[in-house]
Amino acid sequence: MISTSETNTAAAPVGGGTLKRIKSIALYPEQHGYGGRTIGGANAHRYHHNSPDWPITGPWPALTVGEEIEIEDDHGWLWSAIVDVIQSADSIQIRVIGDKTALPMPPVISGQPYRLPNMSGHAHSRRWKLGSITRIDGQSWRVAKQPRPVKPDHGKIEYILEPATAEQYASRSGEIKMSDQRAAQQSIGSAVQVRDEWLHVTSIDGPSYGSAEGEYFGTTWYGVGRFVAADKAAKLNAAHCRAADEKRWGGKEGLAARDAYDAAIAAIPADYGRRHGATLGGEWSIGSSGGVEPSVASATPHLGWSQIARKHQPGGSPGVIGETWVLTVASTAYGTVYREEFAEYDNYRTTLWMPPALYEQHLSAEVERLGITPDSARQWLAESRGCVGTELYEFAAREQS
Repeated sequence: MISTSETNTAAAPVGGGTLKRIKSIALYPEQHGYGGRTIGGANAHRYHHNSPDWPITGPWPALTVGEEIEIEDDHGWLWSAIVDVIQSADSIQIRVIGDKTALPMPPVISGQPYRLPNMSGHAHSRRWKLGSITRIDGQSWRVAKQPRPVKPDHGKIEYILEPATAEQYASRSGEIKMSDQRAAQQSIGSAVQVRDEWLHVTSIDGPSYGSAEGEYFGTTWYGVGRFVAADKAAKLNAAHCRAADEKRWGGKEGLAARDAYDAAIAAIPADYGRRHGATLGGEWSIGSSGGVEPSVASATPHLGWSQIARKHQPGGSPGVIGETWVLTVASTAYGTVYREEFAEYDNYRTTLWMPPALYEQHLSAEVERLGITPDSARQWLAESRGCVGTELYEFAAREQS
């Protein structure tokens, strides 16, 4: 059901059009450099199976080591490469430069079957079905009959194409390859960009592939749907994101609570100081290291707190508690203080937002209560800057230096 836009414009030659171009069997450049092999290195051959009985082209032009050339492989790809080793007049070792590009699609001849390779990895291999619409060299075409393999050569598929209108092309069916099954499932309902167009994914397809002997190699996943205009794609994606958020937050009410909570957090004055840390605190040890994690919640124990917002994200599977945030406020002579309490299973964290003057007093009191010295603050920052408590130790190092 794949639909694409094909343009028979030859790829621009590298080097101002002066490069030699040869034809070769399919290239498989080295990806990782295992065993000391050159990344991007590959072998180019003029024969299949290295046999003169299976040539794919006439004799190559004379080549030299270090020369930049272009290679058309028999899988429909155009490569730019440097000649590294000349093994014979029909076999060379090359090093690929940049990315491969697809060679032009074969032209459509009116009234004749359109035959394409039925081969995974071939630049011209397609998965068109009856009714699929594509564009080749600026003309829109529709698959008018059920595609069938070419006999006795089952390596090709035969399509019967008929002209299609611009309206049919704009709303044609199509598909896009996904990274895995999870990505495909998550794409259902969204509009995915395909080049400069948008595909509304309404279902998924996962055909398996393997050897001619029936050995299973894997499954390729596709998002399947129809192309839509850009403005409709934006609306579809907004609705898709909203639906995903509703699912993540336990429904419409849970999502509304999240939005209200996030709005309350955004309303906290920008000049407020933020103190974040453990709700309970206490001693900790990891191997030979240890210390005391201060309890942030105990810093303001006598204030009268009032809840103004709460959000809860359910667990992703049965038995998982999920995460809860509660935002409370308290009034002081310096202004309003905000407190966020977070809980997830055995993870309890508290965050305080305070007016600047109160924040300075709070940090000073914490430094004195915990006995933090300038040297210990600098040592802590050298080892743990960025961890919970950084703002406290930065204050201690700055104020006592």
